[in-house]
Amino acid sequence: MYGESRPDAPASGSGPGGRVSLGRILRPHGLRGDVVVALNAGDPERLVQVRTVAVGRASATVERVVESAKWHRSGGLVKFEGIESPEAARALAGAEIFADVSALPELEPGTFYHFQLVGLTVKTEDGEVLGPVAEVIEAAASDLLVVRRGDREHLIPIVAEFVRSIEPESGAIVVSLPEGLLDL
Repeated sequence: MYGESRPDAPASGSGPGGRVSLGRILRPHGLRGDVVVALNAGDPERLVQVRTVAVGRASATVERVVESAKWHRSGGLVKFEGIESPEAARALAGAEIFADVSALPELEPGTFYHFQLVGLTVKTEDGEVLGPVAEVIEAAASDLLVVRRGDREHLIPIVAEFVRSIEPESGAIVVSLPEGLLDL
């Protein structure tokens, strides 16, 4: 599927030192030191595949090892090695979780992390430039490209019937949109 962001790719930008943000720690959960994480996108269980992440704020991060991760309501429930109490987990609230881009698992052909789409130029099949992708929003039905042109913002569903090709090497996404979609 186009634009699939598994695992936990950021919806916008990257962090310090070639890292991408996987999510933000919201609060402690339970008595074992688990934390609830607002994931930027993707499957929290893939955090275990990344294994070692950086936790903190911008340039002040500490490496942590992911012991376990699973779905919890609309986000993730993550357990880091060495964080064993609600008090220790509470100290992480508000921190970002970063991973080195090189540590992210490879995706199947035709799938992309959100951060790989941000900055690409969206064009119609006729060559009309609609603008750059400012961010990607994860939505229930399909992820959405947020394309900004001047003071206008367009939301384009990342579905095969609209997105004809994604070409990171040429910096373009080619779309075929139904009449009126850009007027919404």
